[in-house]
Order: sequence, then structure tokens, then C-alpha cells
Amino acid sequence: DKWLIAHNTKIGEFYTTGIRLRDLASTVKERTGCDRIVIILDACNSGAAQAGGGKGLIRGANFDISSLAGQGEIILSSSSSDQRSWESKRYENGVFTRKLIEALNIVGASTPLTQAYDSLRSQVEAEVRFDRQASQTPVLRKNWQGKELAILAPPVRPRQTEPSQLASPVSSGSAGADLCEQGKQMYQKKDYKGALEAFTRAIEAGNTTALNELGVLYSEGNGVPQDDAKAVELYNKAAALNEPSALTNLGLRFLQARGVPKDESKGLEYLKRAADLNNSTAQYSLGVCYDQGLGVTTNMTKALEYYRKAADQKYPAAYNNLGSAYLKGRGVARDMKEAARLFKKAAELDDSQSMFNLGGIYSTGGDGIEKDDEEAASWYKKGAEKGNAAAQVSTGLAYWNGTGLPKDYEKAAYWFKKAADQGEAAGFNNLGTCYKFGNGMPKDMDKAIELYQRSADMGYALAQYLLACAYVNGEGVKKDYEKAAEWSRKAAEQGDGSGQNLLGALYENGKGVPRDKASAVKWYLKAAEQGNALAKSNLKRLGL
Repeated sequence: DKWLIAHNTKIGEFYTTGIRLRDLASTVKERTGCDRIVIILDACNSGAAQAGGGKGLIRGANFDISSLAGQGEIILSSSSSDQRSWESKRYENGVFTRKLIEALNIVGASTPLTQAYDSLRSQVEAEVRFDRQASQTPVLRKNWQGKELAILAPPVRPRQTEPSQLASPVSSGSAGADLCEQGKQMYQKKDYKGALEAFTRAIEAGNTTALNELGVLYSEGNGVPQDDAKAVELYNKAAALNEPSALTNLGLRFLQARGVPKDESKGLEYLKRAADLNNSTAQYSLGVCYDQGLGVTTNMTKALEYYRKAADQKYPAAYNNLGSAYLKGRGVARDMKEAARLFKKAAELDDSQSMFNLGGIYSTGGDGIEKDDEEAASWYKKGAEKGNAAAQVSTGLAYWNGTGLPKDYEKAAYWFKKAADQGEAAGFNNLGTCYKFGNGMPKDMDKAIELYQRSADMGYALAQYLLACAYVNGEGVKKDYEKAAEWSRKAAEQGDGSGQNLLGALYENGKGVPRDKASAVKWYLKAAEQGNALAKSNLKRLGL
């Protein structure tokens, strides 16, 4: 016979405290008076797993659990007959029981038992593989009759162990968690070697989050040589244990082909798993995918749904993207006031892009928002001080034009250079203009041309037009109408009115291109449609 006994059963109490496994179901039915029962059995098939002080039940070795599932009976066992049922090194719980409760938290109430079992099985297998380097697969056997059984009771939380007394001011329930928190604090202080040591020790203590954090160090090359393969390996280990940040990092890597082959389907799968675990970065990232059609068909309803979930957790960029949707009327009715409200929410969380966007709203006004140059400049400057390159350009323009800020060419040049140092095309262009006219910088046409060229090469239309003008006039370069036509065409094809007018003039006069009145008129008309005064004058001169 095989018996179910407590781990500390004495031989003299064997028959009075144990239960024959073959009689388990009938005993439960008899004592409960139920015709149909569910038995959840967390028991080990040997005493070996209790060597470390565990307090689980022990069942006879190699007992086939299938033989228990009689009519109207469901048996959910912690492991198959040839496996041990392990206790976690991290918690004073059996892995099976703890993961059963966590599985119910994930899948929710009113979930079919078989669905809960699928989630449970994968989590137990992953935890034991990580924690014990062993195998443990829960077994479900049933001979049920009638409607599929569902879990109706609300889930509860597993019991936590008492916090360990570490030197850290933060204690979150285990030595591993405390070490991980210490590592995060060191990371924020840029003490990467200290963070590396703390995360490594946290992993040794069984902390899952630390696997992800160590992966981040390898991903960024902080405190360790940069190693995408190692980062992915660590993310995979943490993701196997359903660590939300690791799932998110893997998802983004598959979408971006960073250290792994590009696989949008797999990337979205990881992000959805993380989003279901309430990871705000994953929720925001899924919003972007649906917003921009990355790996999925564009769906603004879905995008807004995920943005709102992330915003509910105060994710700044989610507020910003919701604001942009209201500003542009994408997926919602256009509402500038609501856009401003959402941008302010993000700005309060130090989101520099939202500060720039708020500046834009007050710069133009409309839809119930009064135009206010000072308010606009204030938001631009806040964004600029946070390092937003577009806001730095706009702050420079406010100083250059004296709109909302006192006219000050030196301060304008300062902010244009800040933007240029970040590779912002408009920053290069505007700094070039400072050198061209000697405003805020020493007059230096060679430097101006160099900066216009950098901006033009980045596709910035205004710089392409100004470079074309330089070739027409021989300013800082040798006169070259062919190059003037080349650069004015690039600007014109991007819709730049000044570039269109200049290209029309080159066609009219046969400079750098064959003389062609029809082409000249075509480009004059395009420029005039955008309100270009010179183009309108040229058309009038031609009698059009």
C-alpha cells in the first residue's frame, strides 16, 4: 500500500495519522458527504525534498496519481509519480501551492480549472528549474461529469516570509529583494560595480527581478562589457518566471532586432504577457505598436486603450501620446483643451516632450486656448532645460525673435548649439544662421556653410534652400547653379515654398537646369499655393 503521511510522522503513529492513497478520494467523499470532489494534493514522493526543513506531506514513491481519479473526481497533484515536489528556497511555501495561488491571481475568477492548470504548470516548471535545477510538472487527472469546473472564489495572496534585517533602508520581504533594491539604488547613483555585485547576490538568493536588472547592465555595458547575448540570456531566464520587465525587454528586442532576429509576432507576444501583468512600459509600447502599425494593423482604439492603461500608472509618455491623439483628433474627437490637460499631466512627471507640445499649443492657440507667447516660451524653456532638442530649438527661436522672451542673440545661439550637440537638424541650421550674420556668434561664413551642409544632409528643407541660395550667390562657396538646382529641388520636393520658388526661377532663367517656362510656372504655382509672396509676384510678372 501507498500512504499519505506528514513529513514528521513517527512509525508508531503511521496507521493512526496516515491515509491510504487508494482510499483518499473515498475518505474525503465520506467525510464531506459530497458526490463530486476536487482534491489538490501537494505531496512529495520521497523524503528527500524535506531534508532542508520542509513541512510538506510525503506520499509513497512512484504512485500513479491517475488511479485516484474515480467517477466525479478531479485530482490536481503537485508532481508526477517519478518526481519530487519541491519547496521554494525563497519562500516558506511549496512551489506548487504558491504558484497555484499566483496562477489564480493571473487568470482570475470564473476561470475553467484546466485553464488555470495550464498557467500553473508552466510557472511551477520554470520556478523549480530555476530554483532547484530540477523537474517538477503538476498533474491534472479527472473523471468529471457535467459542466466544466470553474474557479469561482476570489484569489488570495500567498503568505510572505518576515523581512530580513539588512542594512538597506528598504525591506521588501526577502534578502534577495532587499539586495535587488540596493542594486537599483546603486544603479541610479551610477555605481555600476556595486549594482553588479548586489544583483549577482540577489540572484543567488533567488530574486527573479535581479535577473532582469543584471540583463540591463549587460545590455547597456554598465559595470560589465556590453553583451547583447548575455543580456538576452538573463532576460530569458527571468521571463521564464514571468518577470514583467524581462518580458518587456525581450519583446522590445524582438521588435527592434537587438541581439535577436527580428520577430514582430514574438515581440508582441512578450509585450502582451507583460502588459497583462500590469507592466506600464509594455502597455505603452503596445500602444505605440497599434498607433504606428508596428507588427499589427494600425488600430487607434487599441492604441488608446493601452495608452490609458499605462497612463493610469502615471507613465509620462502615455499621457503625452494621449494628448497628441486629442490634439490631432486621432481615434478621438479633436479637443485642444483635453490635449493640454494631458500634456500638463505628463509635464508634471518631467516629460520634456510634453513640455515642448504645451509650448506649441500656447504658441498657436485656438479651440478655446488663448495664444500666449510668454506661456509658450516658458514651456519651451522647461523642456529645453530637461534636454529636449526640439524644445531647445524653440527656446532659441523665442530668444532670436523676442517672442515670449527678451530678444537675445547670444542666448539664442546657446540653445541652438545645445540642440545641434544632440544632432538636431534644425539646431545645425539655426546655428549656421547665427554664424552667417554674426548674431550671438562671430561672423564666419565657412562655419555657416558647414552647418547648413550638415543640416541639409539630414534632410532639413530650410537648410537645403539656404545652401542652394549660397551656391546661387557664391556666399561661402563658389557659385554653382547646378548645385543650387540640386539643393533647391530637394527642398522643393519636401514642400518648402522658398525652395519651390527658387527652383522655378532657375528653370525660368536656365540656370543649372534647361530653360523651361512650363516647369518654372509649375514650381511658382506650388510655392504660391503655400502663400510665398515672391512666387505670387513672379506669376503676376508672367501674366498668370
